[in-house]
Amino acid sequence: MPSKLRHRPTFLRRAASYLSRMLVFAPSVALAAAEEEPEITPAGLSIPVAPDQGDGLGVRKSNAVGGQAVIEGVMMRAKEHVATAVRAPDGKIVCRMQPTPNLKDRYPIWKKPVFRGVGMMYESLKLGLETLDWSAKIATGMEQESEKQNFWDKALGWIVLPIGLAAGLGIFLWLPYSIAKWTIGADGNQFLYHIVANSFRIIVLVGYTAGIAIMKDIRKVYAYHGAEHKAIATYEAGDPVEPARMVPHTRFHPRCGTSYLLVLVVVTMIFFSFFDATLQAFGITFDKALYRVLAHLPFVPLVAGLGYEVLKWSDRNKRIGIVALLIQPGLWMQRITTREPELAMLEVSATSLRAAITGVIEENDTVVNVEHYQAAA
Repeated sequence: MPSKLRHRPTFLRRAASYLSRMLVFAPSVALAAAEEEPEITPAGLSIPVAPDQGDGLGVRKSNAVGGQAVIEGVMMRAKEHVATAVRAPDGKIVCRMQPTPNLKDRYPIWKKPVFRGVGMMYESLKLGLETLDWSAKIATGMEQESEKQNFWDKALGWIVLPIGLAAGLGIFLWLPYSIAKWTIGADGNQFLYHIVANSFRIIVLVGYTAGIAIMKDIRKVYAYHGAEHKAIATYEAGDPVEPARMVPHTRFHPRCGTSYLLVLVVVTMIFFSFFDATLQAFGITFDKALYRVLAHLPFVPLVAGLGYEVLKWSDRNKRIGIVALLIQPGLWMQRITTREPELAMLEVSATSLRAAITGVIEENDTVVNVEHYQAAA
């Protein structure tokens, strides 16, 4: 979000902030959790297994990392800490830290296969939305608003969020089913029905992520997405997490939320093809696309959990030829949802990752703890 928005009327700044958050929500939040667990070596340590590089980030214990691009910054999630670094209008990198959500530690059921994907999805969506909100306020200079302004900000959020969710359900569930019903028929072959529906869903997904890239603000978020991946790739390679050292590393990652979305589309197609075919065998069909959506909604968490397991399996076996081919579409799509970041963006990403791993915000002339930033404002 450009800093020039600071000088526009408060309502317009607030509306622009929420618009950007809704536009970037699907490709950015998708699943920070999906990137949360690098592969495990025979020694039981998360890669990298390099010695300490002298920068405090050498591996001494398992510390898996994942992340998410936010407005003018990057959020990183490690085993014990979540850190978010955002470039403020005055050029400072404002960083804040919070404990990593521990749903699976409080309730062991969320450590089990499939359940862990559902739990991670919930944690990621909740954390992602809250982090996007905070980053937008820092990036637009709105963090010092009065209580009255904050009230209207929250009120606008309660209005925009349901509209956005309803639009998402309509575009990615109701519309594909309506088109499949029109072409195949509600009582036709259910496997063919879902092939048509999911083909359209993929077209919409790719078109959406490519279409919003026309917007300058979204292109910047995609660049921060690339910076997030480069930081993680640098860390996993055992290199010092420093902006200059991050440049040659890849901006594509097999556990990216973008890849998860494509995996989810395929898993959705397979699962609901069998689900609807089974119902059809007992004489149950859906005359209206809306009825099909309502029948499927309760099973969406289960499908999300299954998709998470498929993504983890594909990452563990990515060196197998057929698996390498299967994960390529997700990597190809990242050519849309990531862009080569500037060095200044890599600096923000490195700040976030270092804080998440070490549990310490390294303040200097450029980096400032959000508590000190607010005190000095």
